[in-house]
Amino acid sequence: MVEFSLMLYYKPGPDMDIEGKENFAPQILREHGKSLQEDLAAIADQLEKLKKAGWSYSGGLYDVMCSKDISIEEAKKELKELGIDVDEDNLMEMEEEFEE
Repeated sequence: MVEFSLMLYYKPGPDMDIEGKENFAPQILREHGKSLQEDLAAIADQLEKLKKAGWSYSGGLYDVMCSKDISIEEAKKELKELGIDVDEDNLMEMEEEFEE
């Protein structure tokens, strides 16, 4: 089984550079909101492709964990064919746990 995560978002401070600043421009929040909306829409598109290809996924606090019962080599090939760019360090091959 292979798993990887799709990050939904990170802490906003570094992206907006508002921490500790007084009277920052409210437009910064609007721009960040637009960017976040675009990012989440792209992730939704990826999840639709993954679901059609037989992947399972579940939501986390800041990410979505995706999994499928295939080898890591098959996952790399399939993700490439789906046009989903996943950092190779993010792909994890999980060993099945069997109950006795």
